[in-house]
Amino acid sequence: PMRTNLSPAALTIACAALASPGAAQSPVHGVDLFNGQIFATTTDDFVANFSPVGPASGTLYALDYDATATTLYAIDDTTREVSIIDVGAGTVTPTGAVVSGPTAGITGLTADPNGVDWWLCEWDGFTNPSESRLYRGDIATGAFTLVGPILASNNSLLIDISMDSRGNLFGLDLADQLVQIDPATGAGFAVGPIGWNADFAQGMDFDWSTDTLYATIYSGGGTSAGVFVEIDTTTGFGTFLENTTPTMAEMEMAVRSPAGGGGSGIGVNYCVTGTNSTGSRAAMSAIGSTAVPNNDVTLVASNMPPLQFGIFVTSLTQAQVPLGDGNLCVGGTIGRYQGPGRIQQVDANGTFSLTIDITALPQGAVAVGAQAGESWNFQAWFRDVTMAGPTSNLTDGLEITFN
Repeated sequence: PMRTNLSPAALTIACAALASPGAAQSPVHGVDLFNGQIFATTTDDFVANFSPVGPASGTLYALDYDATATTLYAIDDTTREVSIIDVGAGTVTPTGAVVSGPTAGITGLTADPNGVDWWLCEWDGFTNPSESRLYRGDIATGAFTLVGPILASNNSLLIDISMDSRGNLFGLDLADQLVQIDPATGAGFAVGPIGWNADFAQGMDFDWSTDTLYATIYSGGGTSAGVFVEIDTTTGFGTFLENTTPTMAEMEMAVRSPAGGGGSGIGVNYCVTGTNSTGSRAAMSAIGSTAVPNNDVTLVASNMPPLQFGIFVTSLTQAQVPLGDGNLCVGGTIGRYQGPGRIQQVDANGTFSLTIDITALPQGAVAVGAQAGESWNFQAWFRDVTMAGPTSNLTDGLEITFN
């Protein structure tokens, strides 16, 4: 018979192994304008994971991932060229498209979760009062059309914009406030002060897996003083997460998270799971690359009961075996992501994620590297409490074939 080595007791032991869970994380990529370099890090441990990966020249003040989180686009404010930033290769490559429409300084760019539209903001400091404006367009062709003025004030400069997974658009104003923007008219209104001194270039982006709004607030000139914050879209206030001054970076950044919390990333879903205490079936997804040399995979689980604990499991074999209130979708020799930094706690939006090392995939008691042509299967397993009492449940399965 198949041995799974998985049981509610095993999940309890695994989750109790840590005094505190690892925080949910998403990859963050961008450009450090102060030092002229591309960087990579994560939302959960921004400074410790901060790593330069290649040179970046020019004035790349506007960048974002597309809705599938596979391509990171950037616009050079000086040349108006559209480029693709390849974080794995550490390169910035022009696509050949040149932005048309905006006539002043391009300060922000965001993808629409509909997978079609892109939004761009510019700041015109030569009008009186100075004015920030919203444009809508196509990143592939570079053609953008004016929607309307966002703010008109000599004390205001909209330095970045970001749209959440439901189409709500926000901007970061150098008057140190968060602004909500009407995509239909471009009109903006102040939500509230961010509580931090924002100067020069800034980075702000939503993590679409949780709709958390993150920002790298830079206020330092030659000192590169800055903070990494989580912005409350109802009050505008930026809650301190980390001091980024040690990175010596002035950052434009994008969180790598696909629209819909993951379904349009990499891999193919399979297997059927049971509904959990939220009334939904938990879903498994992943973002990154299937190319083995890139070693770039982030697992995402969603639609789970908030604040419960869980882990990811993996195997080369698929299955569909009842376990708890769901189905175990992996079989054969099963590896568990447990231990420090791997046991996860579901956030308030029902999600957790983990960036994995595909050169060391757990398989039983050992770790092995993924090989081109292999299909690995992944699933999340989590605690739950129903009317019948404590139990466990699982997401569906996700098969990723590497090349």
